[in-house]
Amino acid sequence: MHHDRLLVRLSKLMPAASAAAPEADGAPSLYDQLRAEADAGSIDACVRLGRIHEGGWLGRRAEPATAYRYYLRAALTEHAEAQYRLGVMAWHGLVELPDPVGAWMWLDLAARNGSAEAGAARDTAAAGFSQRDWRTAEALIAHWPRIKASDGRLLHFYRGLLQ
Repeated sequence: MHHDRLLVRLSKLMPAASAAAPEADGAPSLYDQLRAEADAGSIDACVRLGRIHEGGWLGRRAEPATAYRYYLRAALTEHAEAQYRLGVMAWHGLVELPDPVGAWMWLDLAARNGSAEAGAARDTAAAGFSQRDWRTAEALIAHWPRIKASDGRLLHFYRGLLQ
């Protein structure tokens, strides 16, 4: 979280045009450094890039679909914050239509992985669930190991089967 506060402060100080440009001394920008770290497998860099693209930080415009892809990479490693952010995005429909069942799945996973705020948000997402919604949500959690093993590719497949 400390790094996120730093990104907010930096985004206010940096003009939009320089956010992705190399520094004056030729060093790569913070964004380019994070992309290189993410490409090398850093899960924390994926989450930070997700936050940048979700919120439009460092002079970048908000790109929820790009944020989703970075969060998904981290979420598949059981990263609680990434799972929480995917739940919030699903709840608000930032990539697709609002999806309370999908939000519940991500928030439940985040809560299981230690996110305190995800538990309360999960309960909010479940308010008004039908029996069918509960069956779908529970089936998604039951199939999570297969979804995770597929690098997330099976997520939409299972959603389609369960609806």
